[in-house]
Amino acid sequence: MPTLTESKQSPSTEAPKAGAPYNNLAVMFVSHLLIYVKFKAAVEGLAVTTDAQTGRENRMHPSQSELLKLKNLGLASVNILHSIGIRSHDDLRRVGPVEAFISIRNRGINASKVMLYALQGALMDVHWNDLEPELKQHLTSEVDRLLATQNSD
Repeated sequence: MPTLTESKQSPSTEAPKAGAPYNNLAVMFVSHLLIYVKFKAAVEGLAVTTDAQTGRENRMHPSQSELLKLKNLGLASVNILHSIGIRSHDDLRRVGPVEAFISIRNRGINASKVMLYALQGALMDVHWNDLEPELKQHLTSEVDRLLATQNSD
């Protein structure tokens, strides 16, 4: 059995596959198109991100881009925050994660505790799963207390 150093492969003598040059042209065209789209969006004052899974472009207002830079917040979370009037990191800090979470729930959005933890983590620049268990318990207790107060009114 040959060793790794003995198993050098000889240069391929196979002819290139049909359409190979066209595939390179297509890749070049798409990459130039993406550069153009990002440039145009920058001129228009919009931020552009590319979804890693689908490769689709997402255009957003600069305030969305600011929130997207925070840990734990994706495009869906940012859109939810926009729906309750939170458009920046300062807005989220001013309102706080508990009040923001309650506002989200009051809009009929069935957000889980993970959303609450993600908001707190975003403010602390910490992944939500790395929050101390005591802090998670405190956040959950505050939400429960405020929701109970709301329901009794």
